[in-house]
Amino acid sequence: MIFSLFNQVPMTDPRERIEQELSAEENLFWADRPLSLRPYFMRALPIFLFGIPFFSFAVFWTGAAFTLTGANSVGDFAFAAFGIPFILVGAGLLASPLWALRKARSTIYAVTDQRLLILREFPSSNLRSWSFDDIGNLSRTTRPNGTGSVYFTEEWRRGNKGRSYKQKIGFLGIHDPKRLEETIRKLSAVAP
Repeated sequence: MIFSLFNQVPMTDPRERIEQELSAEENLFWADRPLSLRPYFMRALPIFLFGIPFFSFAVFWTGAAFTLTGANSVGDFAFAAFGIPFILVGAGLLASPLWALRKARSTIYAVTDQRLLILREFPSSNLRSWSFDDIGNLSRTTRPNGTGSVYFTEEWRRGNKGRSYKQKIGFLGIHDPKRLEETIRKLSAVAP
């Protein structure tokens, strides 16, 4: 049942779907979905690992509270039930890799003669684009199986305890990242 939720992503042709978002004078050079889900899974892995002890302790605490109080009165039941929201949060943390995989399956990447686009269709449609002027340090990673990622900018994100960190933004888990990097470099050199 859980996996059916994650398989409900409409797998339309990426080129057809992205062309609906382009302006009339824009030419599409490349569009694809992530082929490798590994980068998305790896970003969710720390959350999952934190979720293991969090969920375990919440289940232990709630079970112990129900056992020790007996939940014979409303006050005892309320005290014991206090752990239920923590169990739900822990379950959500444990499900983070599944949500990351769902996010990857609903993502489309595109390169036009004017901009770079990332379209996410889950949980709602969200289109982000960057002009060639917005491209920072263009870099890539390549795995032995031919998949990899092309990063074109960085964004500041707020972490825990108010700390900020930079996260690379790009096309994750794509086929032949070297060729795509070369295409982006050529297009950015001739972009107005």
